[in-house]
Amino acid sequence: MISRHTFGITAALAVTALSGCATAPPTMHDTDPDHSQAWNLTRAAGYETLEDVEHEKVEQQIDTNGASLGGTLAAGGLGFLSNPNGLSLGGNVGMNMLTNLLLGGDVPKAGGTNIVAWIPKSEAATSDEAIVQAKSRMTTLARAGMEAMQMPTPYHWERIRQTDPQKASYDALIGYIGGGECETSSYICEVSFSIPMLGKASQQINDAVAPAVLGGYPAWRVEFGVSYYFRDTAGWTATKEPHLPMLRLLNGMSTELPRNYFIYIAPNRMPFQKNESEYALFPAPMVLHEGQALYFIEPAPGA
Repeated sequence: MISRHTFGITAALAVTALSGCATAPPTMHDTDPDHSQAWNLTRAAGYETLEDVEHEKVEQQIDTNGASLGGTLAAGGLGFLSNPNGLSLGGNVGMNMLTNLLLGGDVPKAGGTNIVAWIPKSEAATSDEAIVQAKSRMTTLARAGMEAMQMPTPYHWERIRQTDPQKASYDALIGYIGGGECETSSYICEVSFSIPMLGKASQQINDAVAPAVLGGYPAWRVEFGVSYYFRDTAGWTATKEPHLPMLRLLNGMSTELPRNYFIYIAPNRMPFQKNESEYALFPAPMVLHEGQALYFIEPAPGA
């Protein structure tokens, strides 16, 4: 059983198709006022096991430690992220405070970062049209973000390329990193935005209805995976080494994406810059929507 205060993360949307059986029509997710915006958006997208932390628990952490989430974010090099509603600014005690505030100290290991869009059927008659529209917008922003990224010494982009789905079994925008240990043949150093293939059934494209908060219109739900690889395949561990400000790139993309898109940040997957010389993996689940950081924290009573 999953505890109310433990986050179980699904890396992809679970969609079951039973051969020979009629599939149920898509339904609209109505906003649950007792849950966070992050919870409502991810539930509408099929993420069934993410749960909110009780607002009271967060307030107790703030009272006990004399710090707020806002102060903690600023202290950890995350001042570009917006603060959660209903929580005041204050001092800081570092990233361990952030972990305790959002996760009660229990950090999940599974999950993947994804960009999710509800493309209106009034704009895209078929799933392929929806993919083409979302792909164009997402890859344009992702490429621009990577090209503008201030790469820390000694790293640089060797190249950023779009795969040719006619020649490959997958479609993706991939940035290959060079410099430092990335020059070693055993190292994998790249950033990848995976794209649903045209003309093929996939868990990344679904017949859907946009959630009520976005208008409740008939839509195609399109999902793009975001992967960050920086590790030595010759070692015994698959731990990612945090060396790039990926969280800032994705936050920047969220400010440019339309309202019908959101970015789900999986815990311990996306690196950010803590200070001039240190990077870390963001420890908690989070949603980026219209340039706002949405946290899995229940609304304050009466809010």
